Amino acid sequence: MTSTTSNTSRWPIVVASVVAWTVLLYAIAVSSTHIIETAFRIGLTGWLAYTAPLLVDAVAIVGKLGRLERFSDETRRSSLWLFMFGGAISLTCNVTAGENLGQQIHGAIVVVVMVWLESHVTKMKLRRELEQHNPPHAPAAAPTSPGMPPVVAEPAEVLAYREAAAELRKTSRLSGLNAAE
Repeated sequence: MTSTTSNTSRWPIVVASVVAWTVLLYAIAVSSTHIIETAFRIGLTGWLAYTAPLLVDAVAIVGKLGRLERFSDETRRSSLWLFMFGGAISLTCNVTAGENLGQQIHGAIVVVVMVWLESHVTKMKLRRELEQHNPPHAPAAAPTSPGMPPVVAEPAEVLAYREAAAELRKTSRLSGLNAAE
């Protein structure tokens, strides 16, 4: 595969990753205020309430960073669970902090879109990896002898049908089937 082909097939993943990171940063900004508000509602006061976003958003950020390609598959799988857990906590705080239905829906949409984008980017990366390791290719043509025309082979399905039909003619008790072609 040439470098041009590699770069061409990689750009959608790069764009999707940039969008996913942008949405993650937006979600952190929206979620931070909701987490602080939820912390006050459950009884935290002062600096404790203001540090709550560090705990919740740090879980999602560490999960997102653990999904990078430089880490092993096992680390990336466990990081996905960490990312989802951080997203679930953030979703809970976003919905809890909403004072009306519109704010609650917005808080839910922010987290759902963030998690959905991460899932989609992951699928794109996996599909690209599979294509790189198992590139599709046409079967090689059968070799031909010099001066001889190439042999036209029938598809396997046609051969299997003919074998099954011949066997049926041999074993059938119906006279019409036993007649030769």
